[in-house]
Amino acid sequence: MALEQQFNDFLNRVVAEDALHARFLNTISLLEYIGARKMAKSLPQRGFDGQMLAHLSEEARHALVFKRWAERLNGQPMDFSAHQLLASKPAQRYIQAIDRQAQICACQLGLNPAETYWLATWMIEVRAMWAYPRYQAVLKQNGHGPGRISLAAIIREEQSHLRDMGRFFDQHLVVNRNVLQTLETQEDLLFSHLLNQWAQSLDHTHASSKHRTD
Repeated sequence: MALEQQFNDFLNRVVAEDALHARFLNTISLLEYIGARKMAKSLPQRGFDGQMLAHLSEEARHALVFKRWAERLNGQPMDFSAHQLLASKPAQRYIQAIDRQAQICACQLGLNPAETYWLATWMIEVRAMWAYPRYQAVLKQNGHGPGRISLAAIIREEQSHLRDMGRFFDQHLVVNRNVLQTLETQEDLLFSHLLNQWAQSLDHTHASSKHRTD
Protein backbone atom coordinates (compact mmCIF):
# COMPACT_ATOMS: atom_id res chain seq x y z
CA MET A 1 0.00 0.00 0.00
CA ALA A 2 1.29 3.48 -0.89
CA LEU A 3 2.44 5.49 2.10
CA GLU A 4 -0.09 8.28 1.47
CA GLN A 5 -3.04 5.88 1.37
CA GLN A 6 -1.77 4.05 4.45
CA PHE A 7 -1.46 7.35 6.31
CA ASN A 8 -4.94 8.48 5.27
CA ASP A 9 -6.45 5.16 6.36
CA PHE A 10 -4.70 5.46 9.71
CA LEU A 11 -5.89 9.05 10.21
CA ASN A 12 -9.49 8.14 9.40
CA ARG A 13 -9.37 5.41 12.04
CA VAL A 14 -7.84 7.77 14.59
CA VAL A 15 -10.20 10.73 14.19
CA ALA A 16 -13.26 8.45 14.42
CA GLU A 17 -12.70 7.96 18.17
CA ASP A 18 -11.97 10.86 20.48
CA ALA A 19 -9.97 8.73 22.92
CA LEU A 20 -7.62 7.49 20.18
CA HIS A 21 -7.49 10.89 18.57
CA ALA A 22 -6.44 12.44 21.87
CA ARG A 23 -3.64 9.90 22.23
CA PHE A 24 -2.45 10.61 18.68
CA LEU A 25 -2.44 14.37 19.29
CA ASN A 26 -0.58 13.81 22.53
CA THR A 27 2.01 11.75 20.65
CA ILE A 28 2.52 14.55 18.12
CA SER A 29 2.89 16.93 21.06
CA LEU A 30 5.59 14.66 22.47
CA LEU A 31 7.46 14.59 19.14
CA GLU A 32 7.32 18.38 18.88
CA TYR A 33 8.50 18.67 22.50
CA ILE A 34 11.41 16.27 21.93
CA GLY A 35 12.41 18.22 18.84
CA ALA A 36 12.41 21.50 20.77
CA ARG A 37 14.33 19.94 23.65
CA LYS A 38 16.97 18.46 21.35
CA MET A 39 17.32 21.78 19.59
CA ALA A 40 17.91 23.58 22.89
CA LYS A 41 20.48 21.01 24.03
CA SER A 42 22.40 20.50 20.80
CA LEU A 43 22.96 24.03 19.56
CA PRO A 44 26.04 25.83 20.90
CA GLN A 45 25.65 29.34 22.28
CA ARG A 46 27.83 30.66 19.50
CA GLY A 47 25.68 30.99 16.44
CA PHE A 48 22.40 30.63 18.34
CA ASP A 49 20.81 33.64 16.71
CA GLY A 50 17.32 35.11 16.77
CA GLN A 51 16.16 32.92 13.88
CA MET A 52 17.11 29.74 15.73
CA LEU A 53 15.52 30.99 18.95
CA ALA A 54 12.31 31.81 17.07
CA HIS A 55 12.30 28.30 15.59
CA LEU A 56 12.83 26.80 19.04
CA SER A 57 9.99 28.81 20.56
CA GLU A 58 7.63 27.87 17.72
CA GLU A 59 8.37 24.15 18.09
CA ALA A 60 7.71 24.39 21.83
CA ARG A 61 4.46 26.23 21.15
CA HIS A 62 3.42 23.57 18.63
CA ALA A 63 3.90 20.97 21.38
CA LEU A 64 1.62 23.01 23.63
CA VAL A 65 -1.04 23.47 20.94
CA PHE A 66 -1.21 19.74 20.19
CA LYS A 67 -1.28 19.01 23.93
CA ARG A 68 -4.23 21.36 24.47
CA TRP A 69 -6.15 19.78 21.60
CA ALA A 70 -5.45 16.34 23.06
CA GLU A 71 -6.65 17.36 26.50
CA ARG A 72 -9.77 18.98 25.07
CA LEU A 73 -10.72 15.73 23.34
CA ASN A 74 -9.74 13.67 26.38
CA GLY A 75 -11.69 15.85 28.79
CA GLN A 76 -8.86 15.93 31.31
CA PRO A 77 -5.10 16.62 31.55
CA MET A 78 -2.71 14.24 29.80
CA ASP A 79 0.98 13.62 30.42
CA PHE A 80 3.45 11.67 28.31
CA SER A 81 2.89 8.31 29.99
CA ALA A 82 2.93 5.40 27.54
CA HIS A 83 -0.77 4.59 28.00
CA GLN A 84 -1.66 8.15 26.95
CA LEU A 85 0.32 7.91 23.70
CA LEU A 86 0.23 5.83 20.53
CA ALA A 87 3.23 3.52 20.21
CA SER A 88 5.29 5.77 22.46
CA LYS A 89 8.58 3.88 22.21
CA PRO A 90 8.55 3.58 18.39
CA ALA A 91 7.66 7.29 18.17
CA GLN A 92 10.64 8.22 20.31
CA ARG A 93 12.91 5.83 18.40
CA TYR A 94 11.84 7.56 15.18
CA ILE A 95 13.20 10.88 16.42
CA GLN A 96 16.38 9.26 17.74
CA ALA A 97 16.96 7.54 14.39
CA ILE A 98 16.58 10.83 12.53
CA ASP A 99 19.23 12.30 14.82
CA ARG A 100 21.59 9.41 14.09
CA GLN A 101 21.14 9.72 10.33
CA ALA A 102 21.80 13.47 10.50
CA GLN A 103 24.91 12.93 12.62
CA ILE A 104 26.30 10.29 10.24
CA CYS A 105 25.69 12.57 7.26
CA ALA A 106 27.18 15.59 9.04
CA CYS A 107 30.29 13.61 10.00
CA GLN A 108 30.79 12.50 6.40
CA LEU A 109 30.48 16.10 5.20
CA GLY A 110 32.61 17.59 7.98
CA LEU A 111 29.80 19.76 9.36
CA ASN A 112 29.68 21.30 12.82
CA PRO A 113 26.95 20.64 15.48
CA ALA A 114 24.85 23.64 14.43
CA GLU A 115 24.85 22.41 10.84
CA THR A 116 23.91 18.91 12.04
CA TYR A 117 20.84 20.47 13.62
CA TRP A 118 19.79 21.82 10.22
CA LEU A 119 20.00 18.35 8.63
CA ALA A 120 17.84 16.71 11.30
CA THR A 121 15.40 19.60 11.23
CA TRP A 122 15.13 19.39 7.46
CA MET A 123 14.07 15.74 7.66
CA ILE A 124 11.45 16.50 10.30
CA GLU A 125 10.08 19.64 8.64
CA VAL A 126 9.73 17.96 5.24
CA ARG A 127 7.72 15.19 6.90
CA ALA A 128 5.60 17.73 8.80
CA MET A 129 4.78 19.53 5.55
CA TRP A 130 3.80 16.20 4.03
CA ALA A 131 1.75 15.00 6.99
CA TYR A 132 0.03 18.07 8.44
CA PRO A 133 -1.91 19.14 5.31
CA ARG A 134 -3.12 15.54 4.87
CA TYR A 135 -4.16 15.45 8.52
CA GLN A 136 -6.00 18.76 8.09
CA ALA A 137 -7.85 17.36 5.06
CA VAL A 138 -8.95 14.27 6.99
CA LEU A 139 -10.14 16.45 9.86
CA LYS A 140 -12.27 18.47 7.46
CA GLN A 141 -13.68 15.34 5.81
CA ASN A 142 -14.69 14.01 9.23
CA GLY A 143 -16.44 17.15 10.39
CA HIS A 144 -13.72 18.64 12.56
CA GLY A 145 -14.21 22.28 11.64
CA PRO A 146 -11.64 25.07 12.11
CA GLY A 147 -13.21 25.98 15.45
CA ARG A 148 -12.20 22.61 16.90
CA ILE A 149 -8.80 21.73 15.41
CA SER A 150 -7.02 23.68 12.68
CA LEU A 151 -3.42 23.19 11.66
CA ALA A 152 -3.39 26.21 9.31
CA ALA A 153 -1.15 28.38 11.52
CA ILE A 154 1.23 25.51 12.27
CA ILE A 155 1.50 24.68 8.57
CA ARG A 156 2.37 28.30 7.76
CA GLU A 157 5.14 28.27 10.37
CA GLU A 158 6.51 24.96 9.11
CA GLN A 159 6.59 26.41 5.59
CA SER A 160 8.56 29.35 6.96
CA HIS A 161 11.01 26.98 8.64
CA LEU A 162 11.59 25.18 5.34
CA ARG A 163 12.23 28.47 3.55
CA ASP A 164 14.75 29.43 6.22
CA MET A 165 16.53 26.13 5.81
CA GLY A 166 16.48 26.43 2.04
CA ARG A 167 18.31 29.76 2.34
CA PHE A 168 20.80 28.17 4.75
CA PHE A 169 21.56 25.31 2.38
CA ASP A 170 21.98 27.75 -0.51
CA GLN A 171 24.91 29.20 1.43
CA HIS A 172 26.45 25.78 2.17
CA LEU A 173 26.98 24.11 -1.18
CA VAL A 174 28.38 20.96 0.46
CA VAL A 175 24.75 20.23 1.48
CA ASN A 176 23.35 19.96 -2.01
CA ARG A 177 20.04 18.59 -3.26
CA ASN A 178 21.44 15.05 -3.57
CA VAL A 179 22.37 15.05 0.11
CA LEU A 180 18.91 16.25 1.09
CA GLN A 181 17.20 13.67 -1.12
CA THR A 182 19.24 10.92 0.52
CA LEU A 183 18.16 12.13 3.95
CA GLU A 184 14.53 12.29 2.83
CA THR A 185 14.71 8.72 1.51
CA GLN A 186 16.09 7.53 4.84
CA GLU A 187 13.35 9.39 6.69
CA ASP A 188 10.71 7.79 4.43
CA LEU A 189 11.77 4.37 5.70
CA LEU A 190 11.76 5.54 9.31
CA PHE A 191 8.31 7.12 9.03
CA SER A 192 6.89 4.09 7.22
CA HIS A 193 8.02 1.91 10.11
CA LEU A 194 6.53 4.31 12.66
CA LEU A 195 3.24 4.38 10.77
CA ASN A 196 3.12 0.57 10.85
CA GLN A 197 3.69 0.69 14.60
CA TRP A 198 0.92 3.24 15.03
CA ALA A 199 -1.48 1.07 13.03
CA GLN A 200 -0.57 -1.97 15.11
CA SER A 201 -1.20 0.08 18.24
CA LEU A 202 -4.73 0.83 16.99
CA ASP A 203 -5.29 -2.87 16.25
CA HIS A 204 -4.11 -3.77 19.74
CA THR A 205 -6.35 -1.14 21.34
CA HIS A 206 -9.41 -2.34 19.45
CA ALA A 207 -8.64 -5.98 20.24
CA SER A 208 -8.28 -5.16 23.96
CA SER A 209 -11.56 -3.22 23.94
CA LYS A 210 -13.37 -6.09 22.22
CA HIS A 211 -11.97 -8.58 24.72
CA ARG A 212 -13.25 -6.50 27.66
CA THR A 213 -16.76 -6.33 26.19
CA ASP A 214 -17.01 -10.05 25.32
